[in-house]
Amino acid sequence: SNKSEGVISATYVAQKEMERMYEFSKMVPITKIEDSNDFDYTKIETDGEWTVYKKEEEHYDIRLKIKKLATEENENIGLVHVFIEIHDLSTDKLETEMENFLDWKEDES
Repeated sequence: SNKSEGVISATYVAQKEMERMYEFSKMVPITKIEDSNDFDYTKIETDGEWTVYKKEEEHYDIRLKIKKLATEENENIGLVHVFIEIHDLSTDKLETEMENFLDWKEDES
C-alpha cells in the first residue's frame, strides 16, 4: 500500500538529515551552524535549551531540534543532542522521529 511507502521515505529523509548533521558536526562549530551556506533550515523557536529549526522537503515538514549538553563546569564537552521529526505536510501527522548524540566540533575561538 502507499501508506507504508510513505513511512519508509520519511525514515529515509530522517536518516539522510541525521547523516548531514553528522557531517556538520565534523566541519562547523555548533555556534556557527546557522552561518553555514549548506545549512538550509530556518530557526523557528528556542524551547528551553532546545533550538528548533524547520524546513520543507518533498511532502514533509522537517523539524530539527538541537540541544548542547555542555555544563557550566565543562562547557567544551562538545556533545550535542540532535532530534529530527518528520511530519506529513498535508496532514501534519508525525511520520517518524530520530535522535542521536553527536560529538560536535569545538569552536576554535
